[in-house]
Amino acid sequence: MLLWAPCVPARRRLGNVAGWLTPAPGAPYWWGMRVAPLPLIASIACGAVDPVDPLGLPADDSSVAIALAGLSPEALLDLVEDPRLQLAFDPFCGPLDPSLARVGPMGLKVAEREVWTADCLTDPDVVLEGSLVWTRGPDQLSLVGDRAVLWRNGEVEFALDGAIEAFEQGELLLLDAAATWCGPGGPLCDADALTVDLSFSLFPASAYPAAYDVTVTGAVGSNDALVSVEGAWSIDSAACPEEPTNGALALRGLRRHALDLDGAERCDGCAGWAVPGQRDRPWCALDL
Repeated sequence: MLLWAPCVPARRRLGNVAGWLTPAPGAPYWWGMRVAPLPLIASIACGAVDPVDPLGLPADDSSVAIALAGLSPEALLDLVEDPRLQLAFDPFCGPLDPSLARVGPMGLKVAEREVWTADCLTDPDVVLEGSLVWTRGPDQLSLVGDRAVLWRNGEVEFALDGAIEAFEQGELLLLDAAATWCGPGGPLCDADALTVDLSFSLFPASAYPAAYDVTVTGAVGSNDALVSVEGAWSIDSAACPEEPTNGALALRGLRRHALDLDGAERCDGCAGWAVPGQRDRPWCALDL
């Protein structure tokens, strides 16, 4: 992983899931295959020279699509705040200690920690492989998966290996994701999984989710590519519910991409998409 560390300014590295290479019985075809190629892909990306296409030819949009699939802080926060709701299941592994049920500043119960395994499920149509640990505190939330795979009626609906963590520091909300996952917050599990190493900051926390500013740095990877990400944007759902009101994203896979977020002017769900050597064009699949 040292090959790509200089060009991806992330707090954690993707190597934390590099050992997850053994597919579970009956797992999708991509299970355990997608992490190993990432260092090689990344090293190529860091040293690549941007190809210049003749003006007007279509640009390869795969890097943009891969990056945007993992860049919604709201989707990640929804998952870590209430995985029971997002995953539509109700594990029960015994009552919590009532002495831990004090309410903290975020309206969260202090020091609640639940460990979910196959023994916690009562629905015969739902199977959980591996484990999930959900922790809630006065200013911290985390969801940690240890090769967790959630099956429903014989199909994989969710998988997580790694951690998603949220911290509140005054008006600053910090969100870190270092994991491979699919399902809620990511791509469908019958398509592909994402491996992410992302750090978000949101401000002010008291105005979330109606109006806030976001910064993000890190990387998003799939079977097809690894894309480094750096960006900042503003959300104001009253001014423009379709997209960020302003901001920019800089992406780099095998070439550079820039997205200009301009919802305050257009609010059409599209961003300006620039690739070196090509005409600017809109990108109209935003979900930030």
